[in-house]
Amino acid sequence: MAKYTRTGEHTYTDEDGFAYDLSDLGRLGESAGAKLHLSISKGGESMEIVTNGNGEGQFMAVDTPSGTDYRQTAGTLQYQLPRREWALCDQLRRMWDEWDEATKPAEWDEFDDMLFGTEDAR
Repeated sequence: MAKYTRTGEHTYTDEDGFAYDLSDLGRLGESAGAKLHLSISKGGESMEIVTNGNGEGQFMAVDTPSGTDYRQTAGTLQYQLPRREWALCDQLRRMWDEWDEATKPAEWDEFDDMLFGTEDAR
């Protein structure tokens, strides 16, 4: 588990330089129709979890000609926000690491193979 440093109300950083903005947690429970945006960022890139006002379900923001719309990607019984802020930071970091691994250019694997050999050779 990473160590998080509180930098404000519902905002944190970690030792790897990631910033976590959980500010929308202050609106939790206000309205089930609202969308809460909870994000992780580093080096000008960011990703977020979007959930309803009760912290249940996951959504993806979609730009449409009439503005931002939301598409549900996980139901209210399939996803609920963690109860502790540090656990939400952990979840965001795991999602970042999975996203980073999935979007890493194939050339990086080739470079790794040049440096460390192929997996077959290890």
